[in-house]
Amino acid sequence: LSHELSQIASHQLATELKPEDGQYALGGHCLWCNAKGICPVAVKTTQMTVAETTETKVAELTGDKLGEFLDKLPLAEKVFEEIKKAAREKLEADPDSVPGWKLQAGSARRSIKDPEKLLNQLNTRGIEVKAKINLSVTEVEKAIRKHTNTEGIDLSDYIKTTRTKPSLRKQKGGDK
Repeated sequence: LSHELSQIASHQLATELKPEDGQYALGGHCLWCNAKGICPVAVKTTQMTVAETTETKVAELTGDKLGEFLDKLPLAEKVFEEIKKAAREKLEADPDSVPGWKLQAGSARRSIKDPEKLLNQLNTRGIEVKAKINLSVTEVEKAIRKHTNTEGIDLSDYIKTTRTKPSLRKQKGGDK
């Protein structure tokens, strides 16, 4: 909730409150501002940076020009992250909301909740697993498969599965 309130407050500041001269002030603070996705100066700076970089081959840029682009890069990357975030939010709410794009499910990561408890359980059944600091689910599964009497062994109580966040993917044939 506090993150939502922070975003609302930043949005209001970006749309309603301006310095006395009526201009937004571009600066290092832009990297941390929650309104960078709607800030006209941040968005325009990013658009201009992209336009400038596509006019010339990157390999032909002078050192001075490369330095200018490198100075603008952190802000542009943050604006692009805001674009990705907005697309993810729209696609989560409605899978058809961003033509040509989809959310791909995050990858599953399996880990052992309590390695010591699992090792003790396996050892009581005569299954040896070389104890390591980072015991992997795959190592345990291999050890169980090697053992002849694996009836009744259920790893579900010992393993937790977490998913990474969904990623944006261009749909095949989605060049609309």
